[in-house]
Amino acid sequence: MGQDLSADGPGARPWTDYVDGADGTAANQDRRREYLTLTSELLLDDLARVADAWSEGQANYRADFVAQDPKEAIAKILLGMASLSGAELAGERMTVAYDTREQEDEHSCFSDNTHKDLLANIQGIEDVYVGRIDGQAGPSLSSLVARIDADVDAVATAKLQAAVAAVKAIPAPFDAAIQAKDGSPERAAVKAAIDSLKEATDALVAVADALEIELNLE
Repeated sequence: MGQDLSADGPGARPWTDYVDGADGTAANQDRRREYLTLTSELLLDDLARVADAWSEGQANYRADFVAQDPKEAIAKILLGMASLSGAELAGERMTVAYDTREQEDEHSCFSDNTHKDLLANIQGIEDVYVGRIDGQAGPSLSSLVARIDADVDAVATAKLQAAVAAVKAIPAPFDAAIQAKDGSPERAAVKAAIDSLKEATDALVAVADALEIELNLE
C-alpha cells in the first residue's frame, strides 16, 4: 500500500492517494481504493473463519480437536509453539533479516510493525503454555508438566519469560536495528532475542520429552 522510504518510521501514504477529484494526490486512486477495500474484506472473512472454527457447541475444528486423544492434542499444541518460536520467529522472521540487513526481509516491512508482531507472537506462545487469556490464568500445560517434572516446567517458564523480555528489548523500528553497525546495542538486542527464542524452543522440546511426546521440528 505504500513503500517504506522512511529511516525511522513506516510507509506514509496519505489518505488522499485513495480519493478521486480535486483532493486526490496520486495516480490510480480508484485501483488503490478497490485494493484496500478488497483486502480489508478478505481479512475480515479470514478472521471470522478462524473465530468460527474455535466457537463452542458447533461441528467445527474445536469439536474435532477436543474429541481427539489428549496426548495427540498436546502434541499439536507443542509442535505449533515450538515451530513458531524456533524455525519461524528465531529463523525466518529474525535471523534472515539480521543476516541480510535487508529491510525487505523483515516481517512487516511496509508498516514497520515488526517489533510488535514479534512480541505478540512470543507472548502468545507464553500465554498458551501458562494457560493465560486476557490476563486471567486457567488450566495449563505448565501445571501439567509441573506435576510430572517440576524442573522442566520451571526452565520452560523461565525461558519463555526471558524470550518475551528479549524481544521486547529490541528497539523500534526493527529495520533500523538490523541495519545498525556491528557491535551496536541495536544489533546486539536482535541477536540476544534470536538466541533467547532458540533457548525457549529447546525448553519446549524438553517439555515434550517429559510428556513422552516426540516433536518433529525439521
